[in-house]
Amino acid sequence: MRLEFYYYKNKSDQKKINNILSSLNRTKKLGYKVVINEISGIADDKRFELYQKAWTPSIFKKYKIRKVFGTHRNPGCQFGEVPALLVYENDNNYSSDVFPHDKHGKLETIEEFLNTIK
Repeated sequence: MRLEFYYYKNKSDQKKINNILSSLNRTKKLGYKVVINEISGIADDKRFELYQKAWTPSIFKKYKIRKVFGTHRNPGCQFGEVPALLVYENDNNYSSDVFPHDKHGKLETIEEFLNTIK
């Protein structure tokens, strides 16, 4: 499994980011591949391309991510400002999961997912 984490250094909650980074380092020590991407200087079109990687799991698993990472009219505009974790299985080029996401009205967070990894 490969985990890709995207965040903005200055616009995200630093305490939350530090907790996630700590959990990702623990996960890396367990043998998982972890990629950490600080994307605060990225262009809007590139950020939207990264957001598009989250579409596949949201469609197949029926998650709502549009308003998690943006607005109804401007989906993905906060991708990275709202920290994002993409999960890839077996070196696949398509993500199999995305966190956070809204599943049946409940927000499932990055931290909750990382706490399930043993």
